[in-house]
Amino acid sequence: AEYMGAAKMRRLMMQANQGYDEDDDTLTVDEFKQCLRNPDIRSWLAAQEISTTDVDLLFVLLDDSGDAVLSLQELTEGIAKLKGTARSLDLHALMHMVLHLSSVVEARLPAPMTLHPTEAAVAPFLCATTTHR
Repeated sequence: AEYMGAAKMRRLMMQANQGYDEDDDTLTVDEFKQCLRNPDIRSWLAAQEISTTDVDLLFVLLDDSGDAVLSLQELTEGIAKLKGTARSLDLHALMHMVLHLSSVVEARLPAPMTLHPTEAAVAPFLCATTTHR
């Protein structure tokens, strides 16, 4: 069964992005940014409690496959996973765990590690919002 927001998301994407191909069901980051300029889409995402202030980060978080293209399935499942608010305590605990694991992994690697595109996009955000290790 298709997530109930999928049909609405498909319709909104088609309305917002003239270049959106209904048969393709994928969006590049530029098409995604174009769609998010539409007030109806921004309002719908706001109703899902999803911030659109950092569109690049949102795209990376939704792009589960890391192929730099959002499928309708990635988009709708990602929105379902991201909707709602996280507590500040939860976020700080997660950042602390990620930084700890990162330092453990770095200490055990013989050479610099190549990050997956998703990790590379999120890493600067984690470092910029954390004041200690």
